[in-house]
Amino acid sequence: LLRQVLERPARRASRAASSSAVTLALGAVPRVWGDSYYLGDAFASLLENALEAAAPDGKVVVRSYSGRSAQRPRAVVEFIDNGAGMSAEFLRDRLFRPFETTKPQGVGLGLATASQIVRFHRGTIRILSRPGGGTLVRLSLPGIAEPA
Repeated sequence: LLRQVLERPARRASRAASSSAVTLALGAVPRVWGDSYYLGDAFASLLENALEAAAPDGKVVVRSYSGRSAQRPRAVVEFIDNGAGMSAEFLRDRLFRPFETTKPQGVGLGLATASQIVRFHRGTIRILSRPGGGTLVRLSLPGIAEPA
């Protein structure tokens, strides 16, 4: 399910941008509890942000893999762009706040909304970025324990 939810916005983005702008590297992940509509909306917002932030001939990688936390499986999804990055001040003081953006034409709702959706699904979101060095957005969602 998570793979399909990730692939939908990536296919739409690939049609809108050059097809080489988005690279999918989707590995096996545990099943997660969630609403595919809202998770899809969060993923689409994060992918759109990454594409907008990427350099004009930029690249975005969307990858997923299985992680573990406190003996529980986790599904990890990363959105990585090679764009301008964000300053430490923005990350510290303004990240995840509605209507705060680094983009001239941005509204500042995508990341704030995506963050709320991920947290609603008992997940975490972490941003690693530096000016001139691109950005990595890492989501971690709890996996559903498989019956023994």
